[in-house]
Amino acid sequence: MISAFDSSPGAYSDTVESCGGIIDFYNQYFDLQYEMLLNIKPQVAGHFDLVRIFDSDYERTIKDKAVKSRISRNLKVIKDYEIIIDYNQRALLKKMKEPYPCKSILDEAVDLGIKIVPGDDSHSCNDVGFKIIEAMDFLINQGVTFTDDIFLNFFKKRV
Repeated sequence: MISAFDSSPGAYSDTVESCGGIIDFYNQYFDLQYEMLLNIKPQVAGHFDLVRIFDSDYERTIKDKAVKSRISRNLKVIKDYEIIIDYNQRALLKKMKEPYPCKSILDEAVDLGIKIVPGDDSHSCNDVGFKIIEAMDFLINQGVTFTDDIFLNFFKKRV
């Protein structure tokens, strides 16, 4: 069973163990995410792959056939429901190698034409705008186009 896992390596390890191993943990995470996407239909999906926060071998883990199929399934739902993905820079503040989502997942989202916006996930005033310019440059280089409709549609849905 998944419990709070992102606060420390120890909490992460405990959750992995309670799920029956790293692959089962990832599978449960993405299955819960799938249910959330279907039931809540959020306007923005953030922390898409937070599950990798303390997994030093996540690049291998997300290539597992069962994990990969769940990632692709969830991205398809995001595309179908026109949900925006937050390209979250907070991971870099936590000394992770890359933002959420990681590059391989980001590439799949871009290929699907999912709308993506950079975010800093500010937890304090000092975090506002953290790595946003770099994120925008990176996303543009990956083929992401920023258009006003991303923001206009977001606000229209809220009214």
